[in-house]
Amino acid sequence: MAYTVSATDERGISFQPESVVEEVLQNVWFILNTLEYDCPLARGLGLSPEFIDRPIETAQALSVADVFDKIERFEPRAEVLEVNFESSHADGRIYATAEVNIDGDYDSEEYTG
Repeated sequence: MAYTVSATDERGISFQPESVVEEVLQNVWFILNTLEYDCPLARGLGLSPEFIDRPIETAQALSVADVFDKIERFEPRAEVLEVNFESSHADGRIYATAEVNIDGDYDSEEYTG
């Protein structure tokens, strides 16, 4: 089943997710909202800051491959199907949105965290 995760989603971090699907989607959301070097014990986690201060179209082009790579590396249970961006020309920001498929059959009743 495909799920859409946007960097603009308002969500908190759940330390006890209800299911594996919720955990994977939370991890994808975290990757989309984190820049490399921001996590002290996982400096590679997050998107590359290479696109900062670039024109919006250039930043989007540079970021697509990075989103695919980082989700594949840090959350292998999610398969990225598509990456889109929401952009604001007024403040020069872009927000990634990833459509992901969760690999495997996960049943929330069997999940023990």
